[in-house]
Amino acid sequence: LSTPTGGIPEIVKEGLNGWLASTQDAMVDQLREILRHPDSLEAVSRNARKSVQRFDWAVIAPKWKELLGQYFVL
Repeated sequence: LSTPTGGIPEIVKEGLNGWLASTQDAMVDQLREILRHPDSLEAVSRNARKSVQRFDWAVIAPKWKELLGQYFVL
């Protein structure tokens, strides 16, 4: 559960891998909804884990090395 600021909305897809709340009231409402339906939390958590793995340094570092290797000796 996050606020839709910065690049977060590009990563968090509502109900699929997380939830977005624009206001404090919306965040409280979403937390209540999660507590009422904890079964949704497990699936969303699994999807969130999968979606952030593409940002893991082990994945990102080789891409940076390939990109920067064109211009620098690494």
